[in-house]
Amino acid sequence: MSGLLPLAHLGSDHWYAFALYLAPVAIVVIAILSSAIRQRREAAEAERGRRPSPPEA
Repeated sequence: MSGLLPLAHLGSDHWYAFALYLAPVAIVVIAILSSAIRQRREAAEAERGRRPSPPEA
């Protein structure tokens, strides 16, 4: 597994290296999921033939 974690040589701070390694991946995954959820919600509202109501002040 040393090939997957190039920063694992830090010793006791291996969790920190692992977090740094996965942070960009997590950001991209969250962005893709939120975009997909938004698109599905908009598609469902369009299919019902109504527009999303504007937020009330």
